[in-house]
Amino acid sequence: MQHLIPSGLFGRGLLPVQQTHLVDRYNACLEEIGLAKTYRTSFHIDGWGWSPEIAEERDDPFYLSHLGPANPYAILLSPEQRRLPIHFPYHSFDRDLMEEVFRTAGRQIEDLTTSTALWIDVDQEISAYHEPRDLLMVEAITLRFSAAGGMMRAATTQRDLVKRFHSERLAWSDHVLLKALAESVSAFGDLRYRSLDIPDIPYTNTRCFYTRAFGGIYVFRDLPGGLPLLVLCDPERPVLSPEAGAPLAHVEYGLQDPALLAFLYAEQLVDLQWTLYRDNPKLLERLREALLNRAIAEADAEADLVGMPDGERKRWRLTLERDGKLPEMYGEVERLMLQVSRGMTPDLNAVSEALSRALTHPHRRLSEGSWNTVRHLLVQLSGHDVVRLYAYDKPAFFEAYASWPANFRAWALDAIRRYDRA
Repeated sequence: MQHLIPSGLFGRGLLPVQQTHLVDRYNACLEEIGLAKTYRTSFHIDGWGWSPEIAEERDDPFYLSHLGPANPYAILLSPEQRRLPIHFPYHSFDRDLMEEVFRTAGRQIEDLTTSTALWIDVDQEISAYHEPRDLLMVEAITLRFSAAGGMMRAATTQRDLVKRFHSERLAWSDHVLLKALAESVSAFGDLRYRSLDIPDIPYTNTRCFYTRAFGGIYVFRDLPGGLPLLVLCDPERPVLSPEAGAPLAHVEYGLQDPALLAFLYAEQLVDLQWTLYRDNPKLLERLREALLNRAIAEADAEADLVGMPDGERKRWRLTLERDGKLPEMYGEVERLMLQVSRGMTPDLNAVSEALSRALTHPHRRLSEGSWNTVRHLLVQLSGHDVVRLYAYDKPAFFEAYASWPANFRAWALDAIRRYDRA
């Protein structure tokens, strides 16, 4: 990952936590959540409050939760987290969830974090996921806020004391009241005019999402066929089927099941329109470039894929084709590009299954959240396009990056910089 860090592709958007008071506030949140404090004196956090250093310290990327992704917590140290990405989302809706937090309570977060930190209980109304179909019970999420050290509760208490002082006729002689008010002001300062109350926030955009639970599962509801769909990514996890017993109230597929793609088409989750590639030819150019450069890298790990002249690249292409080392998909993509450039209507039903997977795209009828979830799934089905892999499934990109030859890594970083997300 050392090449990724200076490039900004890994670690981008992390907030440094270096000052002692910020480390103390973070630890105070961990303790109130019921988690062990970190021994690190400095670390970084993302928009959720998740730290890669603390995850490494504990050898647990799910450290900011109780017993896995069903009971996550978020920590806010600064309003700057509003602009930060989330590096290890437990669920695909986590980024949207945090945007809702800042839209609703941005003013209070800005005020509170001047003197304390916040932790958020992301209550999914289910204590644990015991089996994949439990994910279908995730309907509404309630976000409950607490301030480290009890400042939010103190603000409510202090306002109640002030209200009593002004409303009770002999309040000036009530020593118990005066003492409580003095102790509150001494401990927290004058909180009367600060914006510190954050009511519970409901979040219901959970009809379609991806979760890391059970090795990765996609959840799709509101499908034309009527039954919800679960797509299980872990090849070791058994897939339930109606033949196994009583009829199911949902449909399950394994990610690598050959019948999955046909089902996605039938439920109008995906489509394959050649006009998409006519209107955005970079998509095909990028795929062709990735296929060729991967083949060159496998043949010669010393070849300069970034600075290679066109003539030398053509020589490599012809040599690899002669030696049978050029992927069959490369020729298919090249023919498709030629047909599209000439205004011809290509027969996409005649392409190989591998290319069909690579060209399949989310259906245009989908909402933004569903579109992104389907795109994430399609990237897992076909990861040839490294730019799209980085854009939609960064953990998978980082894992693949570690296994690539050095010259293909360099090309991948260059490609991500050159191509727009698409």
